Amino acid sequence: MIDSAASFGVASGKERRVGDTCGLLLFSANHADSLRRQVQSHLAYAEQHPSSISDLSYALGARRYFLPHRAFCVVSGQAPPQVSSFAKAMETPKVIGVFTGQGAQYAQMGRQLIVEEYGFRETIRSLDAILGKLADAPSWTIEGRFNLKAT
Repeated sequence: MIDSAASFGVASGKERRVGDTCGLLLFSANHADSLRRQVQSHLAYAEQHPSSISDLSYALGARRYFLPHRAFCVVSGQAPPQVSSFAKAMETPKVIGVFTGQGAQYAQMGRQLIVEEYGFRETIRSLDAILGKLADAPSWTIEGRFNLKAT
């Protein structure tokens, strides 16, 4: 059991490791028929090997290419799996930056991005507009936090 969850009274009378019976399964294939067969075979495997769900989840999410036809499913011992509708990806997204929150970025990286990258700056401004419309809107803006006056 996860200690932090137990400290909030989440622990049940029966201890179990969450990763053993729960998992997010990501599916992708080049064709819809292939995707349908893949979903069926993986769900059958997960049903027969519930202790392998965390390994299956990892393999499908981190060790496979993401192909155009996609679906996902949350598997748990609590309820029958519900597979998402099938979707076809339009194109590969263009990622301009990923902030993990773990200190992976260097100091002033956000400031440099807002000054030099139009897409990043416009995204920050749209987020500020959304925050500004809240009933209890903050007195500050995200863009203002970058201290651009010193540029």
